Amino acid sequence: MCYGTNCGREGAFGTCYHPEDCIMRAIERDAEENLAARLARDTALSREHFPCPNCLEQGERHSLTYENGLFTCPECGGECDAAELIALYDDIRAGHVSDAEVVGLWIEKLDARRVACLTTSEHGSREKAAASWNALPRALTWTRDPQLGAWNWWRDEYSCIPRYVYQDGTVAITMLIARVPYQYLGGQWAGPIPEPVEPKD
Repeated sequence: MCYGTNCGREGAFGTCYHPEDCIMRAIERDAEENLAARLARDTALSREHFPCPNCLEQGERHSLTYENGLFTCPECGGECDAAELIALYDDIRAGHVSDAEVVGLWIEKLDARRVACLTTSEHGSREKAAASWNALPRALTWTRDPQLGAWNWWRDEYSCIPRYVYQDGTVAITMLIARVPYQYLGGQWAGPIPEPVEPKD
């Protein structure tokens, strides 16, 4: 039963026309898979001891700690994510030719750990794993306008539900009423909601 969700697949008395392809369940499954991937990545990175690039520039070496997607130096207070750390290491490698090989190894290890959680038999290669990581849905932001041609979250003071917004900027309120411009609904939008993937064999 999905009475009151207005997902576009709701039949009489809340019955679902497509229970095998429920949008709400697909969103829940996707969130669980992404959480598992992030936990695996965070575990791999937290076990490493990458040196702080700021302290290295001062002739000192202190290991960074990793938590919740960020590297932090307990000595200088510097903070950055994995992509920023790689960029900082690249700057050090360019400015210190004699240490280029060592810094290059840090970059390779950091990049490998960053996508290690996705490098499985399913992806087949590190390149495919990196592409899969980059394709993971990121946090959505509430705005006044939806993404056209996609499912979006819509909310007002009474509810928060997924709605499909067509390319012409209209939405279907019920199956019996013609589509209306999304501005008619007011409220806020966040999208696009990630498309579900096919089940694994």
